[in-house]
Amino acid sequence: MTAVLALINEYVDGGDVRAFSLGYVKKDGRKGFKRSVRKAGGIYKKKEAGEKSTFGYNVKEKAVLLLHNMENDQTFSVKIHLLTHFNSIRIQH
Repeated sequence: MTAVLALINEYVDGGDVRAFSLGYVKKDGRKGFKRSVRKAGGIYKKKEAGEKSTFGYNVKEKAVLLLHNMENDQTFSVKIHLLTHFNSIRIQH
């Protein structure tokens, strides 16, 4: 899991945005899969020092990844403990 999170945090790969596939379990227990996502870097950054983030909660505290689906240009979040696959490789928690 540590290696997967390190790869996800590498926003750029050789000058290109790092894209990957991701499998996960939804809150209702169904399986989810996104074919082409990237880390949502910069979308929810603080605007100025002292201002609150534009996202509704602290993502590190809640153990959530903010991701961007490149197929439909939408941002979504997923809890880290619900991840099951990274680039079609099973994640061992």
